[in-house]
Amino acid sequence: MSRVASKKVPSSFAAVSSAFGLVHVQSASSFASKMQLPLLAIRSFNEIPEYTRRPRKTLEAPVLLVRGMPWERHTEEDIKSLFGPFELSKVSILTDPATQKPTGHIFVEFPSIEEAQRALRHTRNVIVDERNVFVRPSTLEERQQAVDDHKNPSLVVQVRRIPYSASEAEIKSLFEDIKISGMVVGNGVAHIRVASREDFDNALKKTGAEFARKKILVIGGSDFDFRLAESKPPRFVRVRGAPNTATEEDFRSFFKDLEIRSVAFTTREGISGRQIPGDVFIEFANAEDVDKALQLDRQNMGERYLQLYKSSYKEKKARLLQQEEQRQQSSTGSGEEEEPRL
Repeated sequence: MSRVASKKVPSSFAAVSSAFGLVHVQSASSFASKMQLPLLAIRSFNEIPEYTRRPRKTLEAPVLLVRGMPWERHTEEDIKSLFGPFELSKVSILTDPATQKPTGHIFVEFPSIEEAQRALRHTRNVIVDERNVFVRPSTLEERQQAVDDHKNPSLVVQVRRIPYSASEAEIKSLFEDIKISGMVVGNGVAHIRVASREDFDNALKKTGAEFARKKILVIGGSDFDFRLAESKPPRFVRVRGAPNTATEEDFRSFFKDLEIRSVAFTTREGISGRQIPGDVFIEFANAEDVDKALQLDRQNMGERYLQLYKSSYKEKKARLLQQEEQRQQSSTGSGEEEEPRL
């Protein structure tokens, strides 16, 4: 498993970390391309505006959950390389009991909470083989529950490549010939629990079916996946069509009876190549407020009506990263070289 080498880089980029070859750069992908380096694990804090970073979590146990590793990177050696110099006590790579393929959940235990906390900071915003890898705190109880869930074949499927705005009713219409006992929709993925093994097999055959001009992907899931999705109800709404002059106070007034935690404005590239106002991401206090907010879809703010969609922190973060990358490319194209924000 190759690492990003510690090479001398141009002054316009930040320094290379010696611990794991993690590069802090203005644009990770373009940097790797210019330096002709294998894109294993490039971390780019500078791409993420300060206001999008979440507060540090306090660990309850010396256990971390790793998700998003490429399927071919699910060996214990791969995980040891991911955490570099940190000592690991135990690595639990969960597999589907029916296919014996990895499910994408990897629990890593460390000798102490302090060591796990340092490892968590070390692996923030890591990219492995051009894929975002997510590492978060876990517990011994959660790990044991996940291990128990994966001992027997599950009746849960995941439906991917669906719009963030898709409703349960719209998704159920795709599976009208299948008996569904439970569903959780969020972050562009639907977790569906079906009634029998026959229903499970028939659901998998829906892969390739068209939904909202896209071909969906249906794969096997787990009860652990289903519970994770249930524990993370959507709290974000994406707003499209807002007036260019709209302010945070305008949105708080529009959603005056709902509790708003944050408002994030984005930009996009216009026809002329200049940045113009884009979608607005609003974080509400709870899922109930999200449902109430969506009832205001197509209502006017000034002389323009707003289009409202369910969204997520993940979509918001991706949009902000894309915006920052476009801004840097525009700056580079104009011949101005920005100093990195360290």
